[in-house]
This record gives sequence, structure tokens and C-alpha cells, in this order.
Amino acid sequence: MVAGALSFVSAAEQAIFGPEKYDVKERYEKVNRYIGTFTAGEALYLLKLQNGDKLPERSEWIELTLNGEKLLKDGKYGYRYFGGFVNLKKENTFEIVLKDEKTSGFRRPALPPRFVTLTVHPVASELKKMKGVFGLNTWTV
Repeated sequence: MVAGALSFVSAAEQAIFGPEKYDVKERYEKVNRYIGTFTAGEALYLLKLQNGDKLPERSEWIELTLNGEKLLKDGKYGYRYFGGFVNLKKENTFEIVLKDEKTSGFRRPALPPRFVTLTVHPVASELKKMKGVFGLNTWTV
């Protein structure tokens, strides 16, 4: 139901923030913390968090906080996308925390680049009652 509902977001509507890419630079269980701000109208918006382009590019641990509310707790998520229906303020602050797994042994393998991409879209009027963050494997808008 959610995947079908997401198609109501007009592709012609411009994102109010992003897409912004956040890389896992510090590796092997070290914290990569990104804090940012953006402005919006006071309304419901669709927050899209894409976890890499391919499976090896996905961050292993993700935490997402928006305006002091934790939307994704620090954890391992198997989804490629997260769609969050959130009420925004005029000024919004977010925090993204990314980490890799810590491998055992002295000779650690080279890790592939990992990243997430954050975009915020206006929501179509049909979805004004949607709330929450949903994990998705595909995104069709």
C-alpha cells in the first residue's frame, strides 16, 4: 500500500531540500555524524532517505533525527529506501549518523564506498493523513 501511495507525490514538484549525499568516511564502527538545516513551509512533507545505489554501497548502521525526534534509531536496516511522512517547521534541523561494522582481525579488508542520500519533497494533498517512516526496497515516483 505504501509503495502505491508514494506514487501520488508529483515528480514534477521540486524537492525543497536535496538530494544531498552523506558518505561513510570514518570506517570500522567509527561514527560519521552530519548535521544540517533547511527551510520549509509548515506542512506535511515526504522525506526520502536512499541507502546507497547498490547493495555494497549501503551504510550498515543508520540513525536519523529530525527536529529533535528520532525517526530511525541507531540500527541495521535492510531497506534501500526510507520514506518518512513528517510535519516540518519553518526552520528544520536534522542529524544523520552512519557507521560500518567493525571487522575482526589485524588485516581488515578494504571497504567499498558507502553513503546515504537525503531528499525532502512536498506531499500530494491525497496523503495529508500519512504519518511515520517506512522501509522500502523500491521507489517509483
